[in-house]
Amino acid sequence: MELLTIHACIHMCSNAEGKRRRLRCQSLDKRSCIFCTKQDGHLHEFRTLDADVNVRLMATELQDTALLTRIEGGDLTAIEAKYYLPCLTTLRNKHRTLLREKQASRSNLQADKIEARAFVELVTHVENSLEDGTFCFKLSLLRQMYENRLCNLGLSKEINKVRFKQQVLAYFPLAQEQNDGKNVILVFEHGMQQLLKKSMECNYQENALILMKAARIVRNDIFSSNGFSFNASFPPECQKESVPASLKLLVTLLLRGGDILDQNSDDSQACLSVAQTILFNCKAKKGTCNIKSRHSLEHEPPLPLYIGLNVHTQTRSKKLIMELNHMGISISYELCQMDPHSYP
Repeated sequence: MELLTIHACIHMCSNAEGKRRRLRCQSLDKRSCIFCTKQDGHLHEFRTLDADVNVRLMATELQDTALLTRIEGGDLTAIEAKYYLPCLTTLRNKHRTLLREKQASRSNLQADKIEARAFVELVTHVENSLEDGTFCFKLSLLRQMYENRLCNLGLSKEINKVRFKQQVLAYFPLAQEQNDGKNVILVFEHGMQQLLKKSMECNYQENALILMKAARIVRNDIFSSNGFSFNASFPPECQKESVPASLKLLVTLLLRGGDILDQNSDDSQACLSVAQTILFNCKAKKGTCNIKSRHSLEHEPPLPLYIGLNVHTQTRSKKLIMELNHMGISISYELCQMDPHSYP
């Protein structure tokens, strides 16, 4: 009896849903444009197979709820929906503008990170020079070093002289600006050397707070990144693109220091290897400490994948791969045995 009741309910729900779909189809005026709902011109029909998918995608990304409501009755070709060509062109232009704005926002964010990294390295160079006894700096040389570093990091940009000078003086308020008629020179007092040494005196609590803040920034970038999607191949730039910029910056500062003159034109393989190992072993959730290593499937960079698959191909040693996995530098043996095309 209960089974019959369940089947009856399911049948009634399916009939109700089908009725709602038929009502939506009937409510669609086939003589009007699906976009503007007007009837004063030559209407076109949707004939291509991907027209319905494209229109729904654009309407969803534009959050056009009115259009989504009108086209929810079914496939645009099946319900014989019609449109004016200028209306479809307007929708495409709006969608293209939205995509362009999103791309510009991502590019601006990346440019801001690159500029911040280059400026930190420049400031470190000035501080190191002060500790070594250099107290005069040509602003033009500092700006040239800054622009060259930006270019090395992939950002070609001409820096405004006045804004750059204001940025440097804002960071070094004790510096004095002098002009010999040709060059602008930043001059520091000899006491600046002692002030820098005093500022480096150890304060364990403040240092711990600074390290915690840096770790929080890097972890937020790690778990908000898209990660690396393995498709049975390793593209040329896959290592660099799989690691967040903040993590690469932190590892570079640890390996090479922050002086702008000590940096490579590109991220070194050592930096990428260390960063990928950190990325591979990061855990988002809190938990008790386990002896067995646990790795995130969502943040598996190319390096541990390459090591595990390469060792498995050459040795077929389960013990060796399990040891590498336990050390945090390789994927598990079970993943090595999977078909690369079906890798999660």
